[in-house]
Amino acid sequence: MKKLNYYLEKIQMPGRRLFDKKLNAPCAAYETVYGKKCPNRPGRYMKPHETKMWKGIDVDGHLEEKWLEDLSNIKGIEIRSSCEGHEKDWVAFVIFRFLNKNKDRDNILIKSKLEASDKITKVSADIGNGGFMRYVVAAPTWYGQPDWEKWWSTLAKRIKGSIK
Repeated sequence: MKKLNYYLEKIQMPGRRLFDKKLNAPCAAYETVYGKKCPNRPGRYMKPHETKMWKGIDVDGHLEEKWLEDLSNIKGIEIRSSCEGHEKDWVAFVIFRFLNKNKDRDNILIKSKLEASDKITKVSADIGNGGFMRYVVAAPTWYGQPDWEKWWSTLAKRIKGSIK
């Protein structure tokens, strides 16, 4: 446990301790991007926005099926949550976990590779449901921003490259 704590301290969300109460996904993304406490908010974006069904899952409407397929086809991980991003305080993100808990030992390398892959991506991790490490990959972008499409269209390739 001591070794796990050491590695987590290097990538966990700013101001959070390892076993703090789990944040909902949008708050985890906000804290990852901005490095400060998230304003209290629900786990789903409440303003009207476009959604669609993809493989029986309700997803944001502007996410292209190819991007979703590419993310879901990354071997060894499971996508747990995503948001296309809606505004400055509701950023774009994907949260994933490894299917094999032994992969979690590489979390510092994963963070450094993903954050180096572009100028806006931020990564953090904490313990999620079932005792698995969850990795929050987020960026201060949202649908309609100039960098939004590039961020989403390259995300799966960048995640895949960071976990090898």
